[in-house]
Amino acid sequence: IPLRLVGSEMCIRDSCAPPEVHGLPLASGFPAQSYTNTYYKTQEGIVHLNFCIFRGESTAFVERETICTMPEGYRPSTVIAAAVGGDGKSFGNGLPAAELHIEPDGQMWFCGADTRINWVYGEITYLAG
Repeated sequence: IPLRLVGSEMCIRDSCAPPEVHGLPLASGFPAQSYTNTYYKTQEGIVHLNFCIFRGESTAFVERETICTMPEGYRPSTVIAAAVGGDGKSFGNGLPAAELHIEPDGQMWFCGADTRINWVYGEITYLAG
């Protein structure tokens, strides 16, 4: 079976194409974002999230706040807990670590950080359920 490289994907079929990249469907109430927040799924079913999400100039993330809901086909089969970066410099808090969770129902939510932050950023990968 011939293999060929398409983007960063090794393809077995001649007709394979690079994954389709989508904009992350942020929950209502988030301001316009200055960075592109995306997700995609490889042909092997691995979901990739790339994000730098701004909550608001004087608005901090709060625990259990829903950031987005991943569509069906892009959801994990078990809870994913991920350490990500946080930015609370506008509150005088520097760059603390933060934690996000992604639930099997697709809900991605802010779990917490040691200080108030209004940015979360990172890359998360997981196997779609």
